Amino acid sequence: MLLNYKQGQLQFKDEPTTLSSLTSDYQGPIYIYSGKQMALRAKTLQEALPSQTEIYYALKANYHKDVLRLFIACGLGMDVVSQGELQWSLEQGCPAHKIIFSGIGKTEKELIYALKVGVRQINVESLPELYRLHALTQKLQLRASIGLRVNPDVDAQTHPYIATGLKNNKFGIEVDALTECDQLLKSNPFLIFKGFSLHIGSQLVDLNAYSEAFEKLVPVIKQWKAQGYHFETLDAGGGLGIFYDRFDEAQEIALAHEWGQRIEKSWKGLSDKILVEPGRWLVAHGGVLLTRVEYIKKTSHHTFAVVDTGMHHLLRPALYQAKHRIVPLVKKTSLSSSSLQENDLMTPQKENRLSLQSYQVVGPICESSDVLGAEVLLEDLREGDFLVVLDTGAYGQVMSSHYNLRPEAQEIFLKE
Repeated sequence: MLLNYKQGQLQFKDEPTTLSSLTSDYQGPIYIYSGKQMALRAKTLQEALPSQTEIYYALKANYHKDVLRLFIACGLGMDVVSQGELQWSLEQGCPAHKIIFSGIGKTEKELIYALKVGVRQINVESLPELYRLHALTQKLQLRASIGLRVNPDVDAQTHPYIATGLKNNKFGIEVDALTECDQLLKSNPFLIFKGFSLHIGSQLVDLNAYSEAFEKLVPVIKQWKAQGYHFETLDAGGGLGIFYDRFDEAQEIALAHEWGQRIEKSWKGLSDKILVEPGRWLVAHGGVLLTRVEYIKKTSHHTFAVVDTGMHHLLRPALYQAKHRIVPLVKKTSLSSSSLQENDLMTPQKENRLSLQSYQVVGPICESSDVLGAEVLLEDLREGDFLVVLDTGAYGQVMSSHYNLRPEAQEIFLKE
């Protein structure tokens, strides 16, 4: 388990720092990251994937500088979707040849920068983007390593806002348009074809859609190979999910191994290298959001715990109706730490529920959608108590804003 209580104090497993020790000079909400836990996830994923796989961390999930430096030290490359992310990766020590440039809206300025620094691969999202690269490479006399992102038209069975593999999504090139891509690639020696790419969505815990996408792409790969194309890479994208309602390490590791097995079964021997771009799976459990209760407001319908963080720091609940476990920083009950399981943080044993109350944990933002947790079972709360929102290492701080002119959350990285 990644989190546990030691003598009533919440901490990351095997970390010497208790989270409560970070509240001595509390100035506002804090994102806390465990380098040890993130490093362990990286190692686990490396062991789960086929040997010819290269891992590129999707830093849109969490681009804290120490997170990036940790993964670079672990041998991972970076998957970026903007010039800002590309420059930031370079500044943290990632060499350009270990960076993949993805993203649907690359500007001319961004593409020129990527060409000049020499990234590993540019994953092209559309015919217009390929035409833009066609013109730029000829003008600059610079080579571009190209991956074509194919839209396989499969339903990833995830939230519609993070599904990317259907024809009605804005992502990728339809199979019918690949003929024109072929003609353009053959007409320009500066466009160096590397392989196909696909990414069908995020937060995937059922991998059947991945297999469907692989199967749809295999005949196209074989057709292109028959035309003389060599596939240096095949890019399986990312999207590997976690379980937010509980922590089940064994099941999540099994999911990673299943992902690797499906990739190998479908694509073995079709390319020199397999590229993957996970984000959430590596960092989500390794981060928490610490917040303080400002008010306890009781009405005829609910008891509200009004905290000092909200949708301006953690957008996922408001945007995706996502559910994060919320637990007290310090246990008030006499429940022994030795008998406490991490899953009990969210789903207490029946015999302990009688001492718990149901709270609507809400933030200070002037929107009714600013709800971090509905009907959260917690011990009796007082103003000034601290709560911890779990599994916020991914898509937390990176999606935050200054809405209502509120300051951003602090970030603390616990190094190994």
